[in-house]
Amino acid sequence: MTAFLDKTGRLKITLNSEEIYEYKIIGIIIDHESPQNESALLNLLAIATLKTGFSPKTDELSIEIYPSNDGGCVIYFIPEQSEKIYTVKPQKNQRKQLTTAYYFDSSEEMILAIQRLFLNDKLKKIKSDLYLYFDKYIIIFFPNESEKNDISILIEYGYKIAERSLVSIILEHGTQIVQNNAVNRIGMAFKDAQD
Repeated sequence: MTAFLDKTGRLKITLNSEEIYEYKIIGIIIDHESPQNESALLNLLAIATLKTGFSPKTDELSIEIYPSNDGGCVIYFIPEQSEKIYTVKPQKNQRKQLTTAYYFDSSEEMILAIQRLFLNDKLKKIKSDLYLYFDKYIIIFFPNESEKNDISILIEYGYKIAERSLVSIILEHGTQIVQNNAVNRIGMAFKDAQD
């Protein structure tokens, strides 16, 4: 971790891909509404404050998180007179995607979710990509209007990614495992294994 205080009074923290896990910032990137986020940010702020002497004249901070090309991120703590907020912002060159994405904590949950979708004839051929991002399995769907509501059953197995900019980050930095028809290909593989 590197921490730097710039001339404007902003605290800039740079984390590499391993440190995102160590300081629990990966949770914020994946799900910015998680209740653990505030404690992870406060812990990071406390460590950086000791290193830099960061001492804003206000209690109100804006927090911005930018992904970096190496899989890490840059975090700015900005003293403000406004409400405390934090956002995950996409890089300039990232594509906007009109998609739905879910992440799973284990391969078992991901496989169960895909098998459930595969049982539905309408969803068998849904356009979908499977990625590995850090240790999370992520299925990114490109649904048509009639498929959108049906895939919401996946919350029984995993978590919906609310932050659209994260989908762009995964598309750019995640490891693609299956392209275009993840549900059909994986569903068929496990159907054949069961037969």
